[in-house]
Amino acid sequence: MAKSLRSKFKRKIRSIARAKKAHKEHALLEGAIARREEYEREQAAKEAEAVKNAPGSEKLESMDDAAPESTKSATINMKTMKRADGTYPPWMSGV
Repeated sequence: MAKSLRSKFKRKIRSIARAKKAHKEHALLEGAIARREEYEREQAAKEAEAVKNAPGSEKLESMDDAAPESTKSATINMKTMKRADGTYPPWMSGV
C-alpha cells in the first residue's frame, strides 16, 4: 500500500489511536447489546401479556387447531428477484 514515510507514520498513529479507543468502544458496544436484550425481553413480556389478556383468546386457539394454514411457497428467484414468468414484482419497480 503506502510506501512514503509520511503515510507510514500516519498509519502508525492511527493504529495507536485505535488501540487507545478500543476499550471505550468495547464498553459502548456492550452497553448497546445490553439495552437491546432488555428491550427484547420487555417486548416479549408485553406481547405475552397482550395475548394472555386478549378477549376471545380461547376461540383463537381452538380455531388454529381446527384449520391448518396453507403456506404458499415463494415463486421469486432470490438471486435475480424475478418471478417464475420472468417479470419483476410490483414492489421492485416502485409502482
